[in-house]
Amino acid sequence: MRGFTLIELMVTIAIGAILMAMAIGGYSSLRRDSLVASAGEQIVSTLHQARLRALSQRESQSVVIDYSGEGITDSRGNSYVYKGVNLQNMPSGTCTPGTAASETITFTARGSASAAIIKYSSADASKVGYIVINSVTGGIILYETCTGSGLFS
Repeated sequence: MRGFTLIELMVTIAIGAILMAMAIGGYSSLRRDSLVASAGEQIVSTLHQARLRALSQRESQSVVIDYSGEGITDSRGNSYVYKGVNLQNMPSGTCTPGTAASETITFTARGSASAAIIKYSSADASKVGYIVINSVTGGIILYETCTGSGLFS
């Protein structure tokens, strides 16, 4: 008779379980990183929309960043909460997070904005990004790193 012995079957199942455990670990970190990246992109998109609305409607538009609640609210009242993503303000353009509970970023009818730097990261800080808002132009840029001198690269 041909077939598998109980030992062969158990070894095959054990190897399969080990491979699945390794794949699940890799998948969870990939999922966490994509969640953080998606949150950063959505925040940038909301900020861009507020700036464009300010320019087109010729009136100021604001976006409130709620650092303690890990979310944002635009001037239309739309709120977004990012579970598993830490939001922090970076005062004075330094690489040291501040302690503010919230911050309002206002875009004027001419497109300028209140300057701000927002750090977003995963809970374990394995994935980090920075959103920089230029006060003169109202430009919004995403960065992946912050150098010790306060300059972004």
